[in-house]
Amino acid sequence: MATNTKPAEPTVEELRALLKEKEQEIAALRRNTGTSAPAQTAYTEDGDALKRRVTIRLPIAGNKEPLFVRFGDETFTIRRGVDVSIPYYIWLHLEESRQAEDAIQMRMNDLTGSFADRVELYRL
Repeated sequence: MATNTKPAEPTVEELRALLKEKEQEIAALRRNTGTSAPAQTAYTEDGDALKRRVTIRLPIAGNKEPLFVRFGDETFTIRRGVDVSIPYYIWLHLEESRQAEDAIQMRMNDLTGSFADRVELYRL
């Protein structure tokens, strides 16, 4: 009878050591290729800094329903048109979502514009 054993999960210390090792490898590769290091990413930020509270006000522009945000196991309902205090990591999540929506909108505008241009070519 076969037994199903799961491999032991690595500890936080082992993961940090592996991360440090990989960052050193990347730094060595960058030195060899002459490229510069990117800006610091969010995973290196202090946990307390990510949990600090920020105050935002969502615009009402056409949509009066509150914004529902789920991040991990936490859920937030953010009212529009009033000042609301939320954790910084939720604000980062909202900004990333907004940037993604803007990028999609720009891409859609490019595609519809090029489609309209091609349609005009067929109308002789």
